[in-house]
Amino acid sequence: MIAVLTSGLAIRGPKITPHFAKVENRDMKTNTKHSTQVEVKGDDDRAKRRHARAQLHRWLSSFDNSNITIGTDADVEQHAKHIISLVRETHSQSSSAAHRRFKEVAAKIDDQIGLVDQSEVHMKKLVDRMIRAAELEVDVACPWDHLRRELEYKTRQLAVANALWAFNTDLAKEWTIPLEEFARTVWGDEERTTKTIRTTVSKLRQFFKSRGVLLNASVHSRPGLHRIDCKLL
Repeated sequence: MIAVLTSGLAIRGPKITPHFAKVENRDMKTNTKHSTQVEVKGDDDRAKRRHARAQLHRWLSSFDNSNITIGTDADVEQHAKHIISLVRETHSQSSSAAHRRFKEVAAKIDDQIGLVDQSEVHMKKLVDRMIRAAELEVDVACPWDHLRRELEYKTRQLAVANALWAFNTDLAKEWTIPLEEFARTVWGDEERTTKTIRTTVSKLRQFFKSRGVLLNASVHSRPGLHRIDCKLL
């Protein structure tokens, strides 16, 4: 309401809201709603991945304790579908990680063939299903594997190269590394200046570039932000 003073009396009229304010408020509500929906979806996805990981661990533990029966084609089909579903949900953000997990499960089952009271024929069939599932995923090898030999006698640079990839646990194109953990991994302690870390990483990045491997690695160190941002180009 807008108050207009006339002869000491307050006469109230209808409140007029500028059109641009209405539009701005509507946009803010829309953006807030969208942000909330994105956050909720992200939380749901993480919860699903954690649940799938826990179920996969439970299956593997049951297998280790001989509580899983693999004696018929139906058993193979049932367990294969279950494992494939869990692995793909667990590693929904990384096909390469799914590839490696399928290989790990296949090796785990294969190691037990002949050692447990299960049908060897059907265990081999389950191993084959895991290998086929792995082949449908894309394995991402370390982009600078072929350069390690050149770094063989440059121990610090080799340590940096190994650490940069070791922290890429999801085998993604973009990943971040906590600065203190990186320093501890490479130097054995955290007592390294940001300048030393940045110089060492930059030197390795230039070496990679000269060999055709393009990597962005930005070192950040300021209040609330101590990390290395990595991105394969």
